[in-house]
Amino acid sequence: DASIVALTRRQSEFTAPIWSYISSAVGGSRIARGQSAAAENAAVLAQVERTYGVPKEIVLGIWGMETGFGSFKGDKDVLRSLATLASIRYRGEFFRDELLIALEILQKGLAERSEMRGSWAGAMGHTQFMPSSYMKYAVDQTGDGHADIWSSTSDALASTALAHLDANLDAIS
Repeated sequence: DASIVALTRRQSEFTAPIWSYISSAVGGSRIARGQSAAAENAAVLAQVERTYGVPKEIVLGIWGMETGFGSFKGDKDVLRSLATLASIRYRGEFFRDELLIALEILQKGLAERSEMRGSWAGAMGHTQFMPSSYMKYAVDQTGDGHADIWSSTSDALASTALAHLDANLDAIS
């Protein structure tokens, strides 16, 4: 997919001046949207904080940075994106490995292909999990038998807290 190849050269965090990037990332309407998202999801944020010990503000911040509180989770076919990036050997073996894990997600019936929509780089759901992160951290917070990071805010935020907790434990050890 030539459009994916072109996007490898246009990541805003690498092409915009740092102050412009920070201003757009944490300023303006994002704060108001964050306050609204915090209020609307207060119960799940409190439950996630109790369960994983990760402050709700951190989980909320990740959610806001990654998808604007779920307002844009990506519209690309994750498998197509990962296959493209793997075929051009973008970032070495990383995307090949992510493609294989994405196929494993499908093979195990953990998600339908139609659900696996995301960024041009294969990141998925409310907080942009790569397939390997999904396999390691996806949580079924709702108890419906499916760790749904795409349409379940509860599952996505719990998964994010678990991933954050694990990343911080790794940094300590």
